Amino acid sequence: MVEAYVDIHTMNPRELIDWCNTRCKEKGVSRPKLAAATGVPESTLDRILSGKNPEFRYSTIQPILSYLIGYKKDTPQPDIQDESQPEYYF
Repeated sequence: MVEAYVDIHTMNPRELIDWCNTRCKEKGVSRPKLAAATGVPESTLDRILSGKNPEFRYSTIQPILSYLIGYKKDTPQPDIQDESQPEYYF
């Protein structure tokens, strides 16, 4: 299955929350599993992903986005030879 490209960098907070919730459903990731994998407390995940308060710090949502994108801490970053190519690593 080929996934459509989604540029999360252009999303507003509400769109990011919706994307995260959709991605969790697609990957079958529960809130406890997401909390364990990202180090973000489950209560914080509940507050953010409920959408009731769409205000959050980037430093809080960053590990959630990285996990849902599929980036792993031990994944080496590619050696980019062409400086004109944008880097999208967190």
